[in-house]
Amino acid sequence: MCSSDLPAARRKAAQAISGLIEFMLGPGQGQLFEIHEANLPHRAEGCIAQAWSVAEVLRIATLISSNAPVNGGTAE
Repeated sequence: MCSSDLPAARRKAAQAISGLIEFMLGPGQGQLFEIHEANLPHRAEGCIAQAWSVAEVLRIATLISSNAPVNGGTAE
């Protein structure tokens, strides 16, 4: 991925996790279920509070909001 594609990729990634963040800030009370189905209506399944699910969404949100290198590349 060239550096000129990074802003668009970051917007797409932010859009992809926006529903999970909304769930965490609302009915999830800071938590995410183990599984959120890929297809609408994205039902929550499995364990009701999965730490690694929350951690991964926060990790991605941090990467999106920073100028951190992506896949070993250079920052924007």
